[in-house]
Amino acid sequence: MRSLVFGLAISTLVAAFAAGCGDDEGTGGAGGGTTTTTGNTTGTSSPTTTTTASTTTSTNSSTSTGMAGMGQVRVAHLSPGTPDVDFCVIPNGGAPIGPVLKGAGDTDGLAYSEVTDYVDLPEGTYDVRIVAPNAANCDEALAGLPDVTGVAVADGGVYTAAATGVLIDPGANDADFAVELYEDDLTSNAAKVRVRFIHTSPDTPNVDVGVGAGNMFTPVWTNVAFPNIGLVGGEAYVEVDPLMNATLSARATGTTADALVLNGVTLPGGAVVTVFAIGNLDGDPAPLKALACIDGQNTCLILPP
Repeated sequence: MRSLVFGLAISTLVAAFAAGCGDDEGTGGAGGGTTTTTGNTTGTSSPTTTTTASTTTSTNSSTSTGMAGMGQVRVAHLSPGTPDVDFCVIPNGGAPIGPVLKGAGDTDGLAYSEVTDYVDLPEGTYDVRIVAPNAANCDEALAGLPDVTGVAVADGGVYTAAATGVLIDPGANDADFAVELYEDDLTSNAAKVRVRFIHTSPDTPNVDVGVGAGNMFTPVWTNVAFPNIGLVGGEAYVEVDPLMNATLSARATGTTADALVLNGVTLPGGAVVTVFAIGNLDGDPAPLKALACIDGQNTCLILPP
């Protein structure tokens, strides 16, 4: 249902965009100030994995008719303690469109740990305003948040826009609320699993993530900082053989104590997987977990359950 509702909402947005819903008027409401970023950190290569070039899958290329090309975007709510949200999209130089989810009949909004499916969005540069669920219009941002500005969607690009950090009563070690834009790659290999790790736990220090646990731990991604994508040999994705009842774990870089252990992990060949570290190391306002998403299939699972 989340995928259907979001798809309908963006279909409405695309139709409005194509009809020239944007104009030269100001956007009104909350001002801009937060710029989206793509996280990156250098990791070290593991002998048990092979790296693959990150080639973004092209979809819906523009044609000689002059029609705008299309990108794909999904939205992830990974900010612990932040209430459910809706959002408005503001095309460059245009008026706000939305609230997007409410426009498709979803007045509950997007809840923490929920991720929408990928949907098509015309190429261009957008601002995004986060609003309360069931908001009457786009005039007032949730908690006075500034607009997320300069979200660039390229023809054929695939992206995850993720709300991260802590908005309400952050602790001393909590990262501030922000929206991060990650570039995705849905290219698959039928005989392998392509997987990446993104550190979005707001109070957890740099981490090593790998296979096994305790004395049997073998790192794959090392020294990954919030809110970055772990890199192996300079690449965001690694290819591994399909996993069957594997053990994965994470620990603070430079330590030997496991902070999170996932047992019985099974990933089939052909899957493209993003694993997010979510929640808080100290358990407040949400416990440390992993959110594993099979990208392109609208399937995400919180681990451990």
